[in-house]
Amino acid sequence: MHSCIIALVLVLASLSSALEISAPHQPPLLALQSTTAPISTCIERFTAYYYASYNYVFFNDPADPEFDFTIVTSHLKFYPHTLAQWLEERNFTVVAQSYAEDDWLCGWHVDRPVVVDGRRHGTIGWKRNDLRSKSDTLNSGNFSTAGATSRSYVPHAGPIKPSRLTIARVEAILRENTPWADMYYFRCMMLGIGCGMLGLSFVWYGLMCYAEVRRQQKKLRGSTDSDDIELDQIQVHDLSGSGMERMDKDEHTEAPKFDIEMAKPNAVKLSPSSIGSSVADPPPMYTLDGAGRSPVRVREMV
Repeated sequence: MHSCIIALVLVLASLSSALEISAPHQPPLLALQSTTAPISTCIERFTAYYYASYNYVFFNDPADPEFDFTIVTSHLKFYPHTLAQWLEERNFTVVAQSYAEDDWLCGWHVDRPVVVDGRRHGTIGWKRNDLRSKSDTLNSGNFSTAGATSRSYVPHAGPIKPSRLTIARVEAILRENTPWADMYYFRCMMLGIGCGMLGLSFVWYGLMCYAEVRRQQKKLRGSTDSDDIELDQIQVHDLSGSGMERMDKDEHTEAPKFDIEMAKPNAVKLSPSSIGSSVADPPPMYTLDGAGRSPVRVREMV
């Protein structure tokens, strides 16, 4: 039991520190891309907390209208909303995920991930959008009039990457905000699961002990009942001196009285032929009279 508890504590410790240790491998979307020939990729739409691996924040910069931006983060619960508030505070325009069409989710390029104190806060993604009109349809949140950029589409003019100043501003937001809420939420969830498993283990152990105690009690009760049945069939009489005296004083008890007597056979005349033979006398004869009531009397039979 102690070994199980120690193993459970070690598992919880490793799970709670999983958010603080950078992963040795990077998924395709978060991998470092070449600055000369960026490779485009598609973004998986966020569905639910327990089924998704990443969450996204879509936005654009009025100072750099030729590009759409996104922040990809593995902190799913609270961190995206916090980043959206800080982006709006820094004069970025946040776009709701519900406005993004499926075709628009492809054609994204990613920059290097932002890591602070061994924790990956997020990765900045960007996408060239030459088909956007000057009316800024993406700013209005209407993606139906904005053309979809295919993965193989290469713009004919303009910069390949957004300005370094825009990327630096987004990186500053990621560095200044640590996803403490998501980290504590994940730890509490793992701790709750571990406590639930530990509680179920204690309940199971208690039920097993209770069943064992009941089995031992039932076994002991059956043995006691068997002993009682055997004792009822055997009657033990008091054979001590007081018991024998009580039997002597009982006048109403009509019991046969016996005397112990020893009879000696009559003398036998021996013939001359039998003189000199070594024939022993027959043994004396005894009779029982009044055993236990009076001393034994030996009478010589004539």
